Amino acid sequence: MHRFESHPPPPKKPSSDGTGPVQDAERKRIFWVRFFVLLCLVVTAVCIGYGFYLILSYQQSKAQQDQYYALARKIESSTINSVHSKKDAMLLAASMMLHFCPNATMWPNCNIPYGVLSSLATPLNRMSLIRSLSVATMVLPSQLSDFEAFAQEFYAKSNRQVSGETLYSMLSQV
Repeated sequence: MHRFESHPPPPKKPSSDGTGPVQDAERKRIFWVRFFVLLCLVVTAVCIGYGFYLILSYQQSKAQQDQYYALARKIESSTINSVHSKKDAMLLAASMMLHFCPNATMWPNCNIPYGVLSSLATPLNRMSLIRSLSVATMVLPSQLSDFEAFAQEFYAKSNRQVSGETLYSMLSQV
């Protein structure tokens, strides 16, 4: 034989631990099966975790939205009730003014007797939950001089003693 001629490779000897080429292939197959199973478990865990995250996130936002709408409905209801009670109080006050000053010619020189006002003011305040009730008249420029004379006369009478009490002390009790 010449120096450059190839020799067939020597036959493989079985290893001392009893493993051969067949057992090495079996080990590789077991490794890849284990790797695939582990990969499937990781992917499944990620999918389940993400699914739970989506469910909990939706439930939390729904609960916050429900709480917001409940609070908004409560505020709206409270506001509407307050507006209706004040509207009812103003209608009562307007009907009272209409009773004592039925003609437009009497305005703005018109007033409600204090006894009637004091008997209606307390229930009116309790009903409407308002602390004060003011009624202002609209005075046209042509009525200004008559209204000034009426107001000066009315307040001059009001400042006098009325059955031992001033008008201010009677109003402060209401």
